[in-house]
Amino acid sequence: MNTPHFCQSIRWDSSFIQLGKFSYALSNGDFLGMVASLMQMLILALMLLVSVYLLYSVSRTPLRTLWNWSKPTLLRRLVGTLVIAGAIVLVSLLWTPYLSFARSPASVAGVQHFEVTERAHVQTPVIYPQTPPVGGNHAPIWQNCGFYDRPIANENAVHSLEHGAVWIAYRPDVPLEEVEFLHQFARRQPYTLVSPFPDASAPVVASAWGHQLQLDSGKDPRLSQFVRLFRIDLQAPERGGPCTGGIGTPKR
Repeated sequence: MNTPHFCQSIRWDSSFIQLGKFSYALSNGDFLGMVASLMQMLILALMLLVSVYLLYSVSRTPLRTLWNWSKPTLLRRLVGTLVIAGAIVLVSLLWTPYLSFARSPASVAGVQHFEVTERAHVQTPVIYPQTPPVGGNHAPIWQNCGFYDRPIANENAVHSLEHGAVWIAYRPDVPLEEVEFLHQFARRQPYTLVSPFPDASAPVVASAWGHQLQLDSGKDPRLSQFVRLFRIDLQAPERGGPCTGGIGTPKR
């Protein structure tokens, strides 16, 4: 395992995804799913600790030698401090591109991006500029993630988007095989909300906070790409917020 891939595997949003999986498994009484999520979080923590220890082990001796060299005079101390600071900055610059918050997101063909300027809690219906919506004012209670075979309220779904969920809306007239595919897709993916949407602008529409992708079929590989890219996205104002314990009972 080379260093870039090792660093890349330690994604800070992975912890949020595993927490989401644990919450989803807990809500469905899936004991094995909860254990698997806990094990994944433990592995991520161990990988991070190992990487920090290796970095410390490699740098300890030269940094200590440099610090001892710099003690006799003020000029040496200044030079030593600048070199150590430069080394820290260099390591940070090399590490940063592999952190999830610093990487530029990969592109998914056809994704539309929108600026969302409002996100207040309201008790009244909201008229959204996109269909389905990609963000905005919303209900105080979020929609529980999972699969629904009946339409859900936009205002509750938007609250789920605020927490980092991806909402996959499908037209009621899509083939039953397609519906079942989306049902199974939702069961495998935490922070995913699937529901029929009669006025959807395409047969299948995937929405995240500020992002949307229109598809002719849920089996389009871009759907999985969209979910991986924008689920628990940094643009979601309350990224990592709960996707269970709200309103609605998803179909198992």
